[in-house]
Amino acid sequence: MKSKIDWLTLSFLILLSLILVSCTKATTSTATSPPTSPGITQSISTSSTTTATAANWWDKFGEPKYSGTITFPESDLGGVTLDPINPMGTNILEHFEPLFGYNWTLDPKIWTYTSGWVPPEYYSGILATSWEQKDPTTITVHLRQGVYWQDKPPANGRELNAADVITNVDRLLGLNGFTPNPFMAASLSTVTKAVATDKYTVDFQLKQPSVVAIIQIVASGWGIAAPEWIALGGLASSGGSPAGGGPPAGGGPPVGGGPLGDWKNAVGTSPWTLTDFLQGSVVTYSKNTKYWGYDERHPQNKLPYADTLKIVAIPDIATRLAALQTGNIDMIPDILTPWEQAQSIAKSNPEIQQALVPGAGVSIDLRCDQKPSQISKFERL
Repeated sequence: MKSKIDWLTLSFLILLSLILVSCTKATTSTATSPPTSPGITQSISTSSTTTATAANWWDKFGEPKYSGTITFPESDLGGVTLDPINPMGTNILEHFEPLFGYNWTLDPKIWTYTSGWVPPEYYSGILATSWEQKDPTTITVHLRQGVYWQDKPPANGRELNAADVITNVDRLLGLNGFTPNPFMAASLSTVTKAVATDKYTVDFQLKQPSVVAIIQIVASGWGIAAPEWIALGGLASSGGSPAGGGPPAGGGPPVGGGPLGDWKNAVGTSPWTLTDFLQGSVVTYSKNTKYWGYDERHPQNKLPYADTLKIVAIPDIATRLAALQTGNIDMIPDILTPWEQAQSIAKSNPEIQQALVPGAGVSIDLRCDQKPSQISKFERL
């Protein structure tokens, strides 16, 4: 099964990621100018009313159009994770949004987002608009107003607020009755708790002054789930992995897969509402017509552009590549492709855009626990 930490897998090669980008299927965006480096008192701030100017780097893609379906593959849709803090299983989490995300209006010449590490200044607000550090042990996050949960049970379209974020932080850290989640709690290891100062403001209290805290809060990427959904209890994976959450509504242990394992209960704030799920085969998301966001590259355009988002199970790499070449899928987000094959595809299908993504590597280093003279000749070799 696919893990949320599979990006840590070591590789000896620089690998290619094949991505098909359509001019009629634009991605969500944020600020129209490169962000300034974050400081102690102010950083990442965005507005959905930014006006696009002439000669932007994205103008070459043309004007985006509405309608259509975006389709991309997963190797396995057997054990599916519906929960943003469940580290196991295949992740179909397009219904969740994080506080901050990649700034897609940033010129790729400045940063391409193709590496595992992204500096905090290249993130932009999604559910949040900005953050600031009031003192050495307090980071304040300002939430975006007018964000609503998808209009379906159990959240029923109410507005997102600071209490929602605090519930998710408590769930990560194992506070206020929630079961600790050791795996995901590490993503907020510098934080002791989160408190609301008003409906749209959250203070993250730190254990001690830490630069790492800024990275954990701004660049962690964990999605915010509705407290009403969390309170349903049970398992949040069709594969049976524990939800890592608190006590289910009404008390008592979860039964079977539980309500969190039922895709019909999945609710978020994103442009996509989960509307169908065929175990092991295909996941279908439909446009959230009440989504809050606009395309900041084209500020007059409400998001999303496409009507449908589909995730299909295609285990075999060769089959995935064939589906991409024939237009049956629109992209392959992450695929380990030999450079010879990538060159062949570039010749046969020049319309397919390819992105070169650096992979991790291994090295042989000197021992540092002993002086060189104490290491045997065999060990030196």
